[in-house]
Amino acid sequence: MSTTRLAPSVNHSGRTGSRVSVDKTSIPVNGHTTSKSPALALTGQSRWAGWSYPQPPNVGGATEVIHGVEIKDPWRELEDPEKDETKRFVREQNELSIPLLRSHPHRQLLEDAVRQVCTYERTSVPSLMGDGYYYWTYNQGSWSRDIVVRSKDLQQDFGRLPEGIQSPDPVETTDVATKEHRPGPEVVFNPNQEDMISIYAESWSPCGRFYCVILQEAGSDWQKIRTLDTTTRQPIEDDLIESKFTFGTSWIGSNGFIYKKPIRALDINGNASASSAALAEADGQYAMFYHHLKTPQCEDVMVWYGTGPNARNLITGRPIDCSWDLRGDQKGRRWVFWDIHRSASAETESFIFELPLNLDGMSGRETGMQLKRLIGQGKWLSRGFTGSLHYIGTLSNDTHLFEGTANGYTLGRIVAITAADIDQTVPGGDVPFTQLIPSHPSGFNLLSANLVKDSVLVLVYLRDACAAVVFADARTGDIIGASDQHGTLGHAMTTPSLEIPVPAEELDRRLDAKHAVAIPAHATISSVSSRSDSADFYFSVDTFVAPPYVLSGVILPGVGEPDIKLSRIDHAPAPEEDLVCTQTFYESFDGVKIPLFISHARDLDLTRPQPTLVHAYGGFGVCSTPQYNHQFTTFMRHVRGIVAVACIRGGGEYGADWHECARQINRFICYEDFSHAAKYLHAVGLTTPALTASYGVSNGGTLVAASMNRDPHLWRAVCPDVGVFDSTRFHLFTIGRLWKAEAGDPEDPMQLQYIHAMSPLHSVKADDDIVYPAVFLTTADHDVRVIPGHTLKMLAELQAKRKNNPNIFLGRIYENAGHEVTSKSTEQKVEEAVDRLVFIISAIGL
Repeated sequence: MSTTRLAPSVNHSGRTGSRVSVDKTSIPVNGHTTSKSPALALTGQSRWAGWSYPQPPNVGGATEVIHGVEIKDPWRELEDPEKDETKRFVREQNELSIPLLRSHPHRQLLEDAVRQVCTYERTSVPSLMGDGYYYWTYNQGSWSRDIVVRSKDLQQDFGRLPEGIQSPDPVETTDVATKEHRPGPEVVFNPNQEDMISIYAESWSPCGRFYCVILQEAGSDWQKIRTLDTTTRQPIEDDLIESKFTFGTSWIGSNGFIYKKPIRALDINGNASASSAALAEADGQYAMFYHHLKTPQCEDVMVWYGTGPNARNLITGRPIDCSWDLRGDQKGRRWVFWDIHRSASAETESFIFELPLNLDGMSGRETGMQLKRLIGQGKWLSRGFTGSLHYIGTLSNDTHLFEGTANGYTLGRIVAITAADIDQTVPGGDVPFTQLIPSHPSGFNLLSANLVKDSVLVLVYLRDACAAVVFADARTGDIIGASDQHGTLGHAMTTPSLEIPVPAEELDRRLDAKHAVAIPAHATISSVSSRSDSADFYFSVDTFVAPPYVLSGVILPGVGEPDIKLSRIDHAPAPEEDLVCTQTFYESFDGVKIPLFISHARDLDLTRPQPTLVHAYGGFGVCSTPQYNHQFTTFMRHVRGIVAVACIRGGGEYGADWHECARQINRFICYEDFSHAAKYLHAVGLTTPALTASYGVSNGGTLVAASMNRDPHLWRAVCPDVGVFDSTRFHLFTIGRLWKAEAGDPEDPMQLQYIHAMSPLHSVKADDDIVYPAVFLTTADHDVRVIPGHTLKMLAELQAKRKNNPNIFLGRIYENAGHEVTSKSTEQKVEEAVDRLVFIISAIGL
């Protein structure tokens, strides 16, 4: 389970890919492009002048004294999207911002540039399923959303235009193959054929016969679950409704699955209120339901819900079927791994139970009741929320492998649990386990582990927020190979023809062709796909400077240790290398060194200050690692600026301890870390406050707003997107109560005074002598995770309290969009990126 899916979201670029064209046209200054000259002629003045702000609501405000703390909330009316005052305020904010953003003389140039950066063939990592097909997502480059395709021949079909799709329109299909005059991969599911539908998660039955896709409408966290027969690629029943945060259904055999749904008075019988105000209320308790295929949803059995004083905060991730018999056709023993969260952070409790062999012969109700009984007899793997455990796979001798940080191993390790260990543990008891691979001796952070061919573990580590892959024997734990910025070593090797799209200076030319660099110095391994019954595996490599690419690996039988061979599965040529990335470290307020990625055009003049966009996340243990991002790339190529990404505390770059540093009342640490990134960039002369913008999404939106209040003089433009700004009331809406472990508990008398003091909404400075930067606050009308009320209240506070500020405060409320960037169409992503870039260059006076 990715706990960040319960948290405010992370702005990842999404799918992997391989092909991109580069146009070095930059914003013209004084009639010339800036590809070989200073990027901006700074006027020192915004392009906007003479604006007037919408009138904020004059009703519905409140002042409360809670635990001795006076909390003023004059804009509470804006929390309710159904109020007339809220609708008026939203309409007038857009009426102010849209004309200003669309009238900029460079808008069309920027829009063309963003589209060009987005237009490359994108593929996800292929995954082999029980029906013998490889499944992946594909986008020709300009399609609104990625489509799901499959093939049994990766060598021929991976990265090719799907059969029956006519580029560039993926909505219309044809029986005529359109690429290379031969059929490509088959289309399994095409979300472009439905309005405002996006794919949230997917899963397949063990035999591969059924494909279950979790769908979002207009980006809302409320989900529909659709099951297709993969032989016909048609739905087999009506969609299930009112699911939320189901991270892929959990198949129990091939006849049914477990999914998540909140239990509320309004929808306990499946009848939910359609009111957006109701959807902004606090979610009810989450429960897990078993659904038997081709039966009505009203017959689904609730198999688990939290109990005890903290029951309302308990939520299950994604139960996992554990067996070496992945297809379920060899009658191997099967267990279910079950984890429980008490917040949106990573810490879990987990248990395991065995499934009976005759489960497939039971009715839906019988299966559901049996699961409910078995869950109650689970055997504990970890208790006390001391860390997390993640299932890796099961060896053919029924040994289960797990990766995690439970019991204080904050950098992660690999442990093994045998069937005998489970059998000898009484229900409700603690299963013993054996350490297979200890925490990394050099302090690298273990991010993930995958099992390949019942023999090899693929381990992904972070070293100063940069990825490295280690290969280990799955039975002994011995290290047998590695691949990182220094080459591909040990029993791992590369194909002689391997080409990767990274700057030449990152490649070690001393290496021979069999030991070449496959993973550059500043990279992320964003996805790994493997099976314990297959010798091949796949992973994607992401950087700041080029689109992601997919590598394939294969386990080759060898004398003694097996050999691992890496090659590139896509065949597109590497793009022109016009961008570079370096990493440095700066000191924060307490002397702790923080990693900082600095990316820019290769020919940018760094001897003089340049426009700089500073970005970070700093929460929920999320790692700020390299990613190809259309907004960043356009800023570097066409605005001719620097993108600086800081790996501040609160994230997970150095494991659980790095995260723990900036939780709850210590949140000020991540704010200080972020401000010190700007101070460092100013001190070394890369930029100046007049050329510095900040940008953050969700938790990162909170970060940039809070840092602005603390140090407004450091920034010329601040762009918080879908942030949490009222830190005293976030827990009252939708899933917000699960963020208390991260953002602090406003109901705790000891914490509230600190939370109130750091709350972005309540710490806006009123002194007109203090100049605030220009601020561009953005949200979406279907965001039911961080409700739009946070952004609307922050807008009202800035515009009312700072109405004489010389720099503008703009708000943009997007329609038919939600919280996560992955739920947005290509058009929506382009529009938002262009709006933000227009705002930044306007604020700095271009």
